[in-house]
Amino acid sequence: MFELGCGNGSVAKELAGRGWDVTGVDPSVEGIRQARAAYPGLKLASGSAYDDLAAQYGQFPVLLSLEVVEHVYDPRHYARTAYSLLSGGWRSSRRPITATGRTWPWR
Repeated sequence: MFELGCGNGSVAKELAGRGWDVTGVDPSVEGIRQARAAYPGLKLASGSAYDDLAAQYGQFPVLLSLEVVEHVYDPRHYARTAYSLLSGGWRSSRRPITATGRTWPWR
């Protein structure tokens, strides 16, 4: 799983504790510093949606990005980066889960 916008690593830590192999990036140097101090075993690094993350980290079956898109300057670039990180593309999931917990089928 890749977390785009992992912040201080708290969500990555929870997911790792549930058995997920999590790799995450965040543009906040301070956030990553805190994440590494609190959770040294996690694979979290400085980076943003404006970097070529797929070239650096590869592709993943699951992408998590919580409360990020409303903060980016170029949402289309963010979407392209997110798409490039998914091994199966947007349609790889039949039932994407939203922040509310509701599932929405792709059409």
